[in-house]
Amino acid sequence: MTDSNVIIGQEETLEKFQDAFDRLKHDQKGSIICLSGETGMGKSFLMHRLTEKLHEESVATVYVNSQSPIGNFNIGNIQPLLPFSRTVEKLLSRDYLSAKKKFYKNAGITMLASIPITGDIFYAVKELGRDWRNYKKDKSSRRSKAQNEAVQDYFDTISTFIEKMPLVLFLDDMQWTDHQSVELLSYFADQIEDLPLIICVAYRKSLLESIGSPMISFIDEKTKKFDHVSEIELKPFSQEQIDICAKQNLENYHHSDIFLNWMQRHTIGTPGVVAEYMKYFLEYSPFDSEGNFKEDISTSEFLPASVHTAFSQVLDKLSEEDRNTLSICSAEGREFTATIVSSLLNTDILQTIRKLRHLQQTTQIIRSVGASMRYGVKTTVYQFTQAFYYNYFENSLEYEENQALHGEIAALLKQRYNDAESEAVRKEIAPYLAAHSVESGDKETAKSMLLMAAKNAKEYGSTEIAESAYERFRMLSDDDDDDEDRQLDPEEIAFQNILSGGKGSADGDPSGDDDEDSKSFKEAYGNTYIDFKNIRRAIVEDYHKKNFSASALRAVSFFESEDMDFRSDEKAQLLALAIKAYVELGDYIKANKYSDIALKLIKIAKEPVSECLVLNSAALLSNSQNHKGDALMYLQQAAEKAIKLPEEIRLLTMANIALMTGGMESETSKPYYLAVLKLCSKYEFKDLEREVFQR
Repeated sequence: MTDSNVIIGQEETLEKFQDAFDRLKHDQKGSIICLSGETGMGKSFLMHRLTEKLHEESVATVYVNSQSPIGNFNIGNIQPLLPFSRTVEKLLSRDYLSAKKKFYKNAGITMLASIPITGDIFYAVKELGRDWRNYKKDKSSRRSKAQNEAVQDYFDTISTFIEKMPLVLFLDDMQWTDHQSVELLSYFADQIEDLPLIICVAYRKSLLESIGSPMISFIDEKTKKFDHVSEIELKPFSQEQIDICAKQNLENYHHSDIFLNWMQRHTIGTPGVVAEYMKYFLEYSPFDSEGNFKEDISTSEFLPASVHTAFSQVLDKLSEEDRNTLSICSAEGREFTATIVSSLLNTDILQTIRKLRHLQQTTQIIRSVGASMRYGVKTTVYQFTQAFYYNYFENSLEYEENQALHGEIAALLKQRYNDAESEAVRKEIAPYLAAHSVESGDKETAKSMLLMAAKNAKEYGSTEIAESAYERFRMLSDDDDDDEDRQLDPEEIAFQNILSGGKGSADGDPSGDDDEDSKSFKEAYGNTYIDFKNIRRAIVEDYHKKNFSASALRAVSFFESEDMDFRSDEKAQLLALAIKAYVELGDYIKANKYSDIALKLIKIAKEPVSECLVLNSAALLSNSQNHKGDALMYLQQAAEKAIKLPEEIRLLTMANIALMTGGMESETSKPYYLAVLKLCSKYEFKDLEREVFQR
């Protein structure tokens, strides 16, 4: 199955994998192999080569990776079960037709589960898991009492495939993964002896402790407890292995102790670095035509003095356009997509793919990993082949370039978030939008998206992931901590609500409304628990700062939130603010949608302030679309409500009438202008006076 001439220096790993593969093939028994190694030690290379070899032998094989950080933002730990969601997506999209047909026939499986759409994967998994439990009750994960229902569903979903077809699953970059993925991995470990499944996980051990990765506990516990859960630490090349590598890559090479000593000293045996030097020596050979070692190697000017110089030889040959393209790609992350790069380059998708394919073929700096769902659409995904290349191009961006590119990506994702009809797609986009918003300096959008990520984690039943999102949220809020009079952010209130609910009940309901923690939280925070005024104030502040997207996002998020127990009139006020923000953004589709809902709500609520605010917003929307008659009708209704309301509501209504009926020169509007001027002077509403009279 393996070829030691291709994969050098990993005899122990290959032997362990061969033993696991023999157990899988002959005894239908599984194994988990943990590959530990630092950058450049060959973890990804080894997994990719094994994947290719298994595909050649028609073995069901899936390679996926956990999400690496975007800039300084670790996005992977707030994405519940992401590696396994990507696994299920690939399993559903592959053509295992005969096995699937047989299973569908026997289990009566829902067609929803056959739709390989990442945004719907969680719901597809729930359906698959349920069907599996109905079909194979004796083998269901329920028998072993998994603590989390999402974990049970994913376990049972993967069981639908390995029942008919043994699977080899490669999970890369697992140092970045989330708590629930580790919980599911642990669940597989507990039953791996009875499963026709090999799981190979790779990680950088030095990072596990520094970032507090949940993988630490898995490795410490499971590798000691189970014989078929093992850890292998990838070793540097010895001089003998460097010698083999040189023989395979360099023409006219003859064994040279001087050369091998130099290579050992300069590469420390790191396989990835050795490979880069070999590429360098293909063009600048240290050997003469007869294969003799050049005696001046130690002093030659062409010889790279460091690993960075060796890597840079490839980079020096790039055109300025290619360098710029790769720098733009790096802004999206070590993995990047054709659709986002196309938008950033302002080129059509076909031209973008041709450009990326050319770079892949001529430089090997990037590689295509195939089509996958990202941000709610199917697109080709690429990745940098070496961490060095990714870091090089990311660091080559000037501060302003970096911030602007992240801002553009955030704007694209925000548009997709706003346009998404599926709540599942919005939840998928939220962590990416949070990360790029942080890198671009847009803290408010980032905070809103972190709240969305926490809500998603709650739906998956993971308090730990919600806590990770909240920890990042608090980092963004630290700038406000010196303000003693600072009110809790609306998002912070919602976060505390989510975290107070615990992990949910045993039947999978994550709300936790009846548990003691939730009760004590409500008692401790009192009205602050759902302090509508604080929430409204924050939305208005965003609006006045002209951060209309954040204002609309907050308003709609809180309106749609199941965690905040708002009255109908309060919901109507949230929508009134959202309508104004969407009008400023020019998004009349959403503005009209929420206007219709708000107008229905005020008929239910029958609360004058809310009625007046909604009618004013509806008038603004109608006027912006040049529906003058409708605008005046709404304003007339608002004026009737405003007579007995506070002065600021009366002022708002009269100012809108004045502005929408023709200006100071109009006889219709002039009385309203004068009344507004008088009230502004009396109550010292200077800002409103300047806005209306443009002073």
